[in-house]
Amino acid sequence: ARHRPKHRPYGFEARFLRADGAWRWMRVAVNPRFDADGQFMGYVGLSFDVTDSHEAIGLIARQERRQSFLLALTDSLRDLTSPHAIMAEVERALGAELQVQRVGYGEVDQERRTVSMSRDWTADVASAQGEFSLDDFGGGLISDLAAGRAVTISDVRQDLRTQDALEIFERLQTRSLIRAPLIRSGRLRAFMYAHDSKVREWTDGELGLLQEVAGRTWTEIERTRAEAEVRESEERFRAIADTAPVLIWVTQQDRTRAFVNQAYVAYSGGSYEEARLMDWRAIIHPDDLPRHREGVERHLATGGAHARTYRIRREDGAWIWVEATSQVLR
Repeated sequence: ARHRPKHRPYGFEARFLRADGAWRWMRVAVNPRFDADGQFMGYVGLSFDVTDSHEAIGLIARQERRQSFLLALTDSLRDLTSPHAIMAEVERALGAELQVQRVGYGEVDQERRTVSMSRDWTADVASAQGEFSLDDFGGGLISDLAAGRAVTISDVRQDLRTQDALEIFERLQTRSLIRAPLIRSGRLRAFMYAHDSKVREWTDGELGLLQEVAGRTWTEIERTRAEAEVRESEERFRAIADTAPVLIWVTQQDRTRAFVNQAYVAYSGGSYEEARLMDWRAIIHPDDLPRHREGVERHLATGGAHARTYRIRREDGAWIWVEATSQVLR
């Protein structure tokens, strides 16, 4: 506008309403007109539709933001060791990114026809935590999820799938929602959801983000559950091994001890770490060592279980005969 009084060229970009009702970005270039004597005669204007360029730039920016969010989320989950801690961090991060009032996660039991809603992240609304019937939130929603289809509802009061569940949505202060299913072995195992307390038109980008985060979260939860099971199994093994009256050990690929039981520690006469790091070959009788080594190499090559006898030097210096049984784990 400041160029018009001085009759200078100018340009700008703005959205204009087209005849079909669509808003389009236009780039406008305006140049002054002068006659042969230099008298101002008006302007010549040109406009170009640059909507596609704006949309492409916006798409790139959204993709970069999404990638940055996912990378930051991955970093924040890396050191977490419990499913509850993972879900809490995912829900917090996703709630802030989507700017919603609730983010949560439900595990589905198709046989019992129930869904267990875990502790959710909320912003000034009631929690949805608890166990519900699959039909409590609308049977049609579960049907779509079980078929692997994500759900977007801009207004629960207007969608047929939620007409029978309006009372519970009112209690939860939920007006719009999106859900992403997690299908494993052809069955609906769980879903992740985001709720808004207002009517909201969800974008494809928001739904895509929820779907990707849901998949990554389930993978992380399965990882931590598997690690917890391994830890519990190892703890049970250690408890049993430490009460056994025989020497028990676990060897790593480099043939050093990863674990020795308390009988092994007592036999060696030192601390646990001293017993674990001890060169066990050094206590085998010299006359038995070559035969022992040959048996070990053959055992490692063929696999399976193997038993052998040899003499070892006890902590008090006495040589005693032992029978050792080992199993190669592939």
